[in-house]
Amino acid sequence: MQKSNTVLILRGFVVLGVILMHTSWFFSSGGSENMVALSSMLLEVLSLFAVPLFMAIAGYLFTGRNKHAYIYSAAFFKKMLLSVLSPYLLFSTLYIVTAFVFDGHTYTLGEIVVDMLTGSAAVHLGFFRALIGFYLVYPFLIRIFTKCRESGWLKYYFAAAAVLQISWKVLNNIQFETVWISYLLMGTMFLRYLVYFSLGMAAYYYKKNF
Repeated sequence: MQKSNTVLILRGFVVLGVILMHTSWFFSSGGSENMVALSSMLLEVLSLFAVPLFMAIAGYLFTGRNKHAYIYSAAFFKKMLLSVLSPYLLFSTLYIVTAFVFDGHTYTLGEIVVDMLTGSAAVHLGFFRALIGFYLVYPFLIRIFTKCRESGWLKYYFAAAAVLQISWKVLNNIQFETVWISYLLMGTMFLRYLVYFSLGMAAYYYKKNF
């Protein structure tokens, strides 16, 4: 699938949003009601579109490249390895090595394994964890999406996706003492972005209408 100019432009907006998101951290000590505090609030609000737009683009590109991936196959997992899993492993290793060399953080072998399996080496790796999750459920997801699209049930699909996304966010804000629940939420992090990803899928099929 050739990348359209629209996708490239939207990616540019994602980059701008991420820059705004990280720039706002430098204004977080504004304190009382003044222009610095107001600037911080404005930058944070303006940058909120970045992650949803990123996930929508991911859904669009996923569907364009894998629209007939209704079953798991070697070719499908090869794409996952090359496009998501290998960069994830690379950056996880870099974060762990950097923390060891520059911050003096010591790791046990068990901690390294846990960080690599759960994407806990750095907070940014949560996005990789979500994309890997979408890859793992994509054949199942695209079958449901296609069935709903062909049957005129997309509104019910998006309603169910919204319920799952909101439920995940609610559960993620609860402090659970049971470790396996925390790991379950980490493993299903893709649900946090399910609606945005699905909007990207819909945009691919209905792009002529936009």
